[in-house]
Amino acid sequence: MIQQTFKINKRQAGAVIADADGKIDSASNCRANHVKHLEGKLKSALVWLRKAEKSLKDSRKHYSGKWHNKKQSTNLKLFCYLDTRQTSWQSKRFTIHHKKRYITHLERQITTLKAAPIRVTISTQAECFFLGSKGETCGNLDFSVKKSQLRERGRKYARMLSNFAYSRFIEQLALQCGNAGIEVIRRNPAWSSFLALVKYLRMYGMSSDEAAAIVLARRAMNLSERLPRSITALLGVNPLRARMERD
Repeated sequence: MIQQTFKINKRQAGAVIADADGKIDSASNCRANHVKHLEGKLKSALVWLRKAEKSLKDSRKHYSGKWHNKKQSTNLKLFCYLDTRQTSWQSKRFTIHHKKRYITHLERQITTLKAAPIRVTISTQAECFFLGSKGETCGNLDFSVKKSQLRERGRKYARMLSNFAYSRFIEQLALQCGNAGIEVIRRNPAWSSFLALVKYLRMYGMSSDEAAAIVLARRAMNLSERLPRSITALLGVNPLRARMERD
């Protein structure tokens, strides 16, 4: 049917079908991973909510009556914030309220993703892919479970985990590429997003991450990259200084 409609041979029709099947499988896997990630966030939020409600209940029970004579303490102390003039109980109830809204939002999002049909777009233009062998892996770098708990663990833990995951990924990538005889070129990403926005985003009609990848690829090829004069005039940026900071 495809051969007769578009006047192509069997090999070309097979390539089109294989490309479509690959995009459908990729979209299905991405949807499944997205749902799994949201379910991990939902599970972590429910665990936090259960512990927070229990701590608030135990704190109220502890401070009822003559709490000065009680030997056991509670995790949630009763005190007042000087800046907001709220007690710790009021602050905890406020946090629990917004956590319940967050849980409801996650439940609706998961339900919508499971019911929504999967749609893919077959591009009519040439596409470029970075390929690697099937055996090239980056080691045990599955941080999906820990990343789903970042909201409840705090900023310090999130910053530590993100930096560790990024450093481990770079280390394993350099190791695997070295074993395969592939050169790893590192470039400073400074100004890459801004250059992509003002130069390549509108020129080629692509997304911001793809345009930023073009900027980094040009730097890897040792090509010069400067801000347009119209932009530097409006922002008061010295192009020479910007280039020195980039290098």
